Amino acid sequence: MICVIQPFNSNLFDLVIGFQEMAPPTTVEHFISSLAITLAIGGVQSTKTGSHPIWDLVCSTVDGSQAILDSTPVVVLFQADGKVFQRAICKHTPTRPFGFEFKACRNNCTGERRIVPKMRDGFVRLVCLQCNWVSAKVPYDCGNAHFVQLRLDSPRLFWHHFPAGPSLHTMFIDESL
Repeated sequence: MICVIQPFNSNLFDLVIGFQEMAPPTTVEHFISSLAITLAIGGVQSTKTGSHPIWDLVCSTVDGSQAILDSTPVVVLFQADGKVFQRAICKHTPTRPFGFEFKACRNNCTGERRIVPKMRDGFVRLVCLQCNWVSAKVPYDCGNAHFVQLRLDSPRLFWHHFPAGPSLHTMFIDESL
């Protein structure tokens, strides 16, 4: 990340937006256009005090342009109060709890697409198709130690620190112990 952080330290950028996966060009174009309009019209001074104004505007744009999250998490790097923040915004779906693709099994099984989420009654469990391991239930209707709800009125949108740390990848394993 040194190549990205350096421009922040040099005060060249206040905001960098990226995408973790391929997304349809029209979806990306719509999101970037919406963000540019929000930043130009809203301005960073128009948000609530005590928060990070650029982050608030990005969250507002993502909330209004959720189609981008159907294809890819949005990676946001921004500067506030002399610090650089790195976050990924994701959308909870039946195949991606909290908008994240979990690949870890407690038994260290190998192979692609072996971990399948199972959701029921506001909880999600992971199931390993190779060894039949089943994780503990984790509620998905609110945030937790790894995922923060983006906005209270958008219960399916979450953000996490980027890049994701090892404890995020193994959160269902840790919950099972």
